[in-house]
Amino acid sequence: MKTSAQKIFLFGVMILITLMFGKYSQGEMDSDTNIKEDKIKLSPAALEETVLEAVQALEEKQEERRVETSNALKTEEEAVLEVLTEEKSIQQEESLAPNFSAAIVSVSNLNSRDVFFQSEDAKRWPMASITKLMTAVVAFKKIEQSAVIEVTPKSFEFLEEEVSKIKVGEQYSRDDLIEIMLGTSSNEAAEVIANFYGREKFLEEMNLQANEWGLSNTHFKDPTGISVSNQSSASDLREMATRIYSENPTIFEITRRAKVDVRELVSKKVYSFTSNNTFTARKDFFGGKTGYTDEAQQNLLSIFKYDNQPILIIVLGTADRFEQTENLFNWYKNIYLR
Repeated sequence: MKTSAQKIFLFGVMILITLMFGKYSQGEMDSDTNIKEDKIKLSPAALEETVLEAVQALEEKQEERRVETSNALKTEEEAVLEVLTEEKSIQQEESLAPNFSAAIVSVSNLNSRDVFFQSEDAKRWPMASITKLMTAVVAFKKIEQSAVIEVTPKSFEFLEEEVSKIKVGEQYSRDDLIEIMLGTSSNEAAEVIANFYGREKFLEEMNLQANEWGLSNTHFKDPTGISVSNQSSASDLREMATRIYSENPTIFEITRRAKVDVRELVSKKVYSFTSNNTFTARKDFFGGKTGYTDEAQQNLLSIFKYDNQPILIIVLGTADRFEQTENLFNWYKNIYLR
């Protein structure tokens, strides 16, 4: 026969076990209170072992809950940290972006073809006189170097009234006309070259060359860039500049001269023409081409040599092409090579 103290202690242990493992319903606990004394045969050692097992099970359960809570908090912390890291990365990228005021810009390396920054890269835009780079490509390719080209009235048919750099009746070599065209952005020289070859045929060759180079956003309507239909994109102009740089670098070499001297073949007079590109005074300027029409605003394609690499900067549709180009070049030097 168990003492009252033993029965009370045993009853408490049974309730504890019931609460931990959910094995007993309230009704079962009530039934357990009626267990007859002669059925309770636990020895003190067995009772102690039961209590220890119950305590151990409780501690294990508490540890499981602690681990689950810790993991849940850790997961929440990781999620918050991931969001904060992403926001910080976006802020850093925004802080690294250059300030510019132009419709389209691009900064890239002509050798590696790495694009460091671009805005509206595929958007088509009037090229204006950047067109003359392709005019030079076709002239070198399709007209013999020995050709003597005369300035005819037909060469002025598509031009508005302006002060002409060359006169009707004058004769020039192919290379001298290309130098006048590129060095001073002469519309007359571009038209003289195209008319000598056959204007429509020449324009066809310009567009065929664009197709051959994969310039899908590029189209030429005239050899000067006056027409708003002469359009391209920053991505196409990058490819065009890359091809010219590697296949006919003479074109860019001409554009970096502060002035060009040419000889008129009839009078034998030598004429000097000054470039309209203010970057020609810089030692790091490798070449490029200006452009302007009312529709295009100011355009500029420029190549600078920096750390022995050709850095191409394209600015289209701006009020100050030289300032914007300078800003983008300084940004490149400060951000990527510091």
